[in-house]
Amino acid sequence: MLKRFKGKNFARSSASSLDLAFPGLDDWTLVDVRYKNEKQQEIARTILYVSVNAQWRVGDSGTLVK
Repeated sequence: MLKRFKGKNFARSSASSLDLAFPGLDDWTLVDVRYKNEKQQEIARTILYVSVNAQWRVGDSGTLVK
């Protein structure tokens, strides 16, 4: 799934590149968020969360490529 993620900092990345970017990486996950704005347009964003030293934080945001 990480290979389909295209973010601001990572594009079609691998788990090993996350290890290099986030020293102490414990785990990572992708969360797909979909919502409608005021104009009723559907917005789709994917957020990469990383757990570094048992603390979850946002690592990047972008979209999933088909």
